[in-house]
Formats: sequence, structure tokens, C-alpha cells
Amino acid sequence: MNTIFMKLSVHLLLIIGSWSSSAEGMSQSKNSVMTNQEKIQNIPKSAIKIVFNEQNLFFYTIEESSENHSIVKIVSPNSLSHTELIRMYFEILPTELQRSIAHLMISDVLDCNFEFYKNVEKCRSFFLAHCSSDFKNALTVSNGKNPQLRNIETAQIECQLKGHAKIVTSLAFSPNCETILTGSADETARLWNTETGKTVVTFHGNTSTIRSVAYTPQGETIFTGSEEGVLSSYNALSGNLLLRIKCSKEALTSLEVSCDGELILIGSKDGKTVDLWDIAMKKNLFHRDHLEEITSTKLSPNKKIILTTQKKIVHLWSVASKKQVGALPHPHKILCSAFSPDSTQLLTGCSHSEVCLWDLTSGVLVLRFICRSHSDIFQTLSFFYNKLSDEELLGEIKSVSFSSDAKTIFVGAAPDVLCLWKIIPCEASRWILDETDLLQAHFILQAFKAKRDQKTLTLNEDSFEYKIFASMPSYVQEYLKKFYF
Repeated sequence: MNTIFMKLSVHLLLIIGSWSSSAEGMSQSKNSVMTNQEKIQNIPKSAIKIVFNEQNLFFYTIEESSENHSIVKIVSPNSLSHTELIRMYFEILPTELQRSIAHLMISDVLDCNFEFYKNVEKCRSFFLAHCSSDFKNALTVSNGKNPQLRNIETAQIECQLKGHAKIVTSLAFSPNCETILTGSADETARLWNTETGKTVVTFHGNTSTIRSVAYTPQGETIFTGSEEGVLSSYNALSGNLLLRIKCSKEALTSLEVSCDGELILIGSKDGKTVDLWDIAMKKNLFHRDHLEEITSTKLSPNKKIILTTQKKIVHLWSVASKKQVGALPHPHKILCSAFSPDSTQLLTGCSHSEVCLWDLTSGVLVLRFICRSHSDIFQTLSFFYNKLSDEELLGEIKSVSFSSDAKTIFVGAAPDVLCLWKIIPCEASRWILDETDLLQAHFILQAFKAKRDQKTLTLNEDSFEYKIFASMPSYVQEYLKKFYF
């Protein structure tokens, strides 16, 4: 959002304030507007600047500054009750400035409007599923046997990774998607070429089952976590052992390396303990014990938050303070999770065919995906979920992930469905970004906020808000109804 502000050709001083809904307050503001209407065109551009506060909405009044110049003041009414008054404030602003403000108001509100894009052709029942970061390939493991690499666009199987003597227990794509790393009960890890499906390097030295694997961001080093609680690192090219640490008395069930390669998050004790290690210092920076099984552990890309999931709750922990900073309740058991690249959104996959999309800046659920078996598609309407029988629901969500631009979501749903959801540019979304005026942007922002807060925005046909809604093209109205009403 900050980059948008820097690109604006006209800058405006937004002073954070509050608004009184009393008649006296409205009357005074109205007089202030009328008094300064002529002066606003004379604001010295050198004195104009934008300040943005995410906790406030974009509404404007005009006041007299101490330097006798007109300025625009931001206020935050709690409802649409002042819309007509706000319209008067908007009308006195220059057209170019109105357009810039409108774009700022709604530039982010479309980022949660995911639509079903496609199913990857149904695959054999799997217990592991992973998607490459470029979203070109999916890797699945059925019954612990040879992993299958599948092209997401064509849904065709590219190759099978044959070589492990026992079941495959863990897998990962390299950051550049050129290789695949697998761990096995045969006490080895293998590096595979994505194009040929051939083994490139085999990593030996462990004396128990490999329970988890991970790459460093550059892909030059790989990590394995064993049944005996040993963390090992190897040179990805030569296969040489670089490091071995006894991290736990229990199995290391999950590994995740931070985006800068400095930290590694380890889940162990059969999913009841989480630790954050400084790789270079070989030092434990964070430790948390749970009495119950942790089904998913994640480190946010900005390294500020550690996520642990237990049954129906996502726990969010501050890396700096080591204290819990949030808890997100779910209706069903949580099985997998993924942070968005900018750490502002969270995906959680649950039992009972449900995927949830969370806004971490507000801590609220903004979208639910429900999977049903007879059509192999997901529904975004929450109420529809309650009408489905257990036979219609697919079951457990095994894997979720974001694309690098956070515009696509990958979902692996047991027993055999892989699918993609996308924020698909359409005529309606393009109109919203390019054509909305200030009042329409204000209305869309309120609709988005109501959806985010799981409230209902109702419209009466004789209200001014309905007139705003009706002023937009019919296809835009249908788009808004689909996502916000």
C-alpha cells in the first residue's frame, strides 16, 4: 500500500481524527465545508502530504489549519449513516484527487475474492501432497509408495520417483523448482531431478526413519529430521554431511527454514513440541511444549510469528516476546496451514472438507472454501456448507499453499482431489479498480469490512446507499453480491 502513496502525483494531508454523529457536530462540519470550499484549490502543493493509518477508513471533512490553509481531515464514522454528508465533502475535491483517493480505498479489497479455477485430474488416494512454488507441478504420495509428479496445467503424470527401498514419509520442492527432496523409512533422503525423475544425490548417515525434510532458500543445503530426534544438514550437490544436532529425544516431524536461511522451525515429540533454532549459532531461540498433538507448525515469512495448531485452534506466538499473540478458533480439526508471502494472510486446511482464509491484520475469517465429492468443486458460500451431508464432503484437507504473488491457492483434499483457486481478473473487478468514484469506493469498502467482520450489510431500496449500489453496472452489482452479500 505504501508504494501506491509514493506514486500519487497529488499529495494530500490526512490528519487522523474522529467524527461526532450529533446534529451539532454535523452542522459545524457542514459550515466548515462551505467556508473553505473556495480555499481548497489554493493549498500550496509543497505543504501537501499523505499519511496512511490502516485502522481508519477514508472519509473527509474540510477544516482551517493554523496557517490559514484549507486541509482535508480523515474521520471514521461507524456506519453509512453520514453518506450523504460525506458526498458533499467529496464533491469539492479536485477530480484527479478524488480518483486517487478512490483507488487507495479499494486497491486491497479484491485480494480475498478467490474463485474456483480448476481441478487437477483426480489422482490416486494420497496421504502426502505438495505443490511447487511456481504452481506448475504437484507431488503426491499414495500408500507411501513411489511419489508421482503431476503437471498441474495438463493434469498429466510427468514421472514417478523410483528408488527408495521403503515408504516415503516426507517431501519438498527446491526453491527454484528444479529438484525434489524426499525422506524415507529406509533411513535415507534423496534429491531428484524434476524434469527426468532421476536420483541426483542420496544422503546417508541416519540410523532411523527420515520424518521431515527441508531446503535452504538458495537450495544449496538440505536438512533432514529423523525418528531419533536428530537434525542433519547436507551439501545438496555433493551429499556431504555438514551438521548434525541432537535436537530432541523424540521424532522431528516437521522442518521449515526461514526465508533468509538463518532460522529453522522444528516440530517434534510426535507433534507436541515446537522449537526455533538459530542455524549458525546452533542455539534454540524459542521452545513451546503442548499437552496435545500439534498438527501444523509454521514460521511467518517475516520471522515474527510462529504458528502451532491444536485440534480446532490456531495459536500465534511472537518470536520476539515468546508470548501468545492470537488464537483463531475453527469449527473442525486443523490439519495444515500456510502463510501468505507478505505474512498478512493465513490459510488453514481442516477435516470435514474445509479451508479457511484469515486476515491476520484483523484476526478475522474472510473466506471459507468447502469441498464436496459429487461435483469435485469448492463452494465459497458458508451457508451452503451446512446443507451438505457427510457423504457429499470429501474429508480431510491434506495440503494448502499460496503462490508467490498470493493470487493463487493450491488445495490437496483427501482422498484424491487437487485443485486451484485464483483471484481471476474480470470485467467487474477491472471496473472497480479503474472506474469507481469516491462514494462507490466508500460503499465497496464498507461491504468488504462487513464481510471481513462476518456481518451482513443490508440495503433498503429507498436509502442513499442503495442509490450508490444501483449506480454501478449490473455486472459489478452481481460481482458484489457474490462476494459481499
